[in-house]
Amino acid sequence: MKALTILFLTTLTASTPTLLPRQGDIPPPGSDPPWAPQYSGTGCPQGTLDSRLYGEKSRLTASFGAFNVYSGPAVSVKDRVKNCQVKFRLKAEQGNQYSIEGIDYRGYASLDQGISVEGQVVYYFSNAVNTTTIRTTFQGPMLGDFIQHEDAKADALTWSSCGETGDLVVNTRLGFRTSSSTGYNQLTGDSVNERFEHSYHLRWRKCGGDVVG
Repeated sequence: MKALTILFLTTLTASTPTLLPRQGDIPPPGSDPPWAPQYSGTGCPQGTLDSRLYGEKSRLTASFGAFNVYSGPAVSVKDRVKNCQVKFRLKAEQGNQYSIEGIDYRGYASLDQGISVEGQVVYYFSNAVNTTTIRTTFQGPMLGDFIQHEDAKADALTWSSCGETGDLVVNTRLGFRTSSSTGYNQLTGDSVNERFEHSYHLRWRKCGGDVVG
């Protein structure tokens, strides 16, 4: 079942430490991590995306520095809609598969009543044929930093191939579905580090069998 959670960070207290970012598995200086992404698109010009792999490969993040959309008088179409394709080379241990089961979005929104931004993520593996689509809507009124979560449908997960190394390809699109001819609205990076973070929750299982994480 699809689940949607929106949390405005201005309401966080000491009782909610799990929502704070954890230190990722950072490679030594001068080296690239094995999952280092290749990326292109209007929402991710070269040099504007960072990635981290957390825990025991339980969460993979893409931190965007330019995946921002705006609407309002004189705002061009290219600023109302952005897209990005990211390719991760994330190797599964022998005998295991993984998929993306959910996504956290962390950013800043200034959306008036009745204004909405639609997000769509389509992911697949370069050596497989199936795809999974995860959709979300950022619905005004929204004002402030937020975390919004979306789950993929459990029966629609796409799994990596067993015994093969292929790229995890994630295509993301953000665009205003409704806009105003008079007011300005935006969905951008958060107010702390000015980055829009997409955090992919990974599910692991034995090849064709039981979930392992």
